[in-house]
Amino acid sequence: MRQATILDLPIDYINEALAIYRENRAVLEGRPISVQAVVLLMIVARRRGVALRPKNVLRQLGLVNRLGLVDELYNELALRLGVRGRAPIEGLIAQAVQRLGLPFDIANRAVQLLRRVPRTWLGGKSSAGVAGALLWLACQEYSGVDGVSGKCTQEGIANALGISPLTIRHRARELARLLSHPLPT
Repeated sequence: MRQATILDLPIDYINEALAIYRENRAVLEGRPISVQAVVLLMIVARRRGVALRPKNVLRQLGLVNRLGLVDELYNELALRLGVRGRAPIEGLIAQAVQRLGLPFDIANRAVQLLRRVPRTWLGGKSSAGVAGALLWLACQEYSGVDGVSGKCTQEGIANALGISPLTIRHRARELARLLSHPLPT
């Protein structure tokens, strides 16, 4: 699959995507092959706890005009396969830390904060928004460490997660209040 190469995904993603394709041809039939490939790779990634954001993926592949078709097919196939609808927050935190080149201690601290958040509070909130806010709050504790403060901005984290810095700001405010965590100025 050309798409996997462009997205720099490992060969085992392709093998798993092909296995899903063979088992679900009826659902995929009649859809453009490029859309099928993207959706299959997104399903495999989600199963492995990696979030591939549709808009970012389609932009990389030059298929931005196919977002509606991708969303429709993804939802149908994910429901059929029982793939969870939300990206795991822990995976998004790890992904952002890796993209930003931050110390792994920051990811650990963000996950510690996440464990204190009541699951009921998470309902209906964007996984990426929560991950970004937790990461930003955790970064503030490490602001004195060399190289952290320049990489740990709301804008940098937002870009790494494909969300708005405003989302991080709002979620961080809510989380700081909820966790009695000091909110940086």
